[in-house]
Amino acid sequence: MVVSAKGVIHHLLMNFTKTAQESTPLVTSDLVHVVPVCMSRDAMAIKPGGLIDYNKKEIVGLEQKIDVTYVKEHPNPGPDELKFFTEAGAVILTTLDNETTLLVGSDYLTKSTSGDAVFRFIKDCVVKIQCCLACLDRTPKSESGILESIPDCKSSCLECSKNILDGIWNPCMECAGNGQPSAYPSLKACHHCLENGIQCVKIVCWCGPVIVRPIIGRP
Repeated sequence: MVVSAKGVIHHLLMNFTKTAQESTPLVTSDLVHVVPVCMSRDAMAIKPGGLIDYNKKEIVGLEQKIDVTYVKEHPNPGPDELKFFTEAGAVILTTLDNETTLLVGSDYLTKSTSGDAVFRFIKDCVVKIQCCLACLDRTPKSESGILESIPDCKSSCLECSKNILDGIWNPCMECAGNGQPSAYPSLKACHHCLENGIQCVKIVCWCGPVIVRPIIGRP
C-alpha cells in the first residue's frame, strides 16, 4: 500500500457535509444550516519503510518528500534526515445524532512527532472541516485530493467578536439585521454565501459530550 499525504481529503469532506444535512441541525434557516459533529482520530502501528510511487515519481512512507530533486541535493542523507512513518491514522467525523459517520482525512506519525505537531494538525483539520460547502467547492486541492490550503470561508465580525469577549452569544445589530443567528463565526453564514444570496451549509466540531461551546475555526 502506498502511503498518501496527510490531511483532510477534499471529496470525502464534501460528501460527508452533504450527507450530514439530513441529520439534526444545531442552527437552520434560509440563511445558514449548521450540523454539529464530533471529530475523532484513530491510529495503528505500521512497519517503517519506503515505497516507490511510480505515478508521483517519488518515494513515500517518510515525513519529507523524497524525489529526484531531494536525491540530487542530499546524495548522502544521515539517519536524522530520514524520518519514516511509524503510525497511520484516520480523521473521522460523526454527527451528534449518530446518523452519519465517515473517514474524511489521514494522518501519519513518526517516532519524533511532538504533542505540538499533533495539536497543529488537529487545529488545521478543524478549520478546514468547518468551512461551508460553497467555499469548499471553490477551494483547489492537491493531486492526491488533500486540502492543502485553508478555504477562504470567513464569517467573523469585529462587533460580534467584542460580544463574544463580553460573554454575549447574540450577534451585533448589523449581523442580526442580516439574519445571522449568533455572534460565533462557526454558527454564522460566511461572507461569500451572504453576498451571493445562497444558504451557507456547514458543519461545526464540538469539543464536549453534548452541550458545549463550538470550536471557533476563525476568530
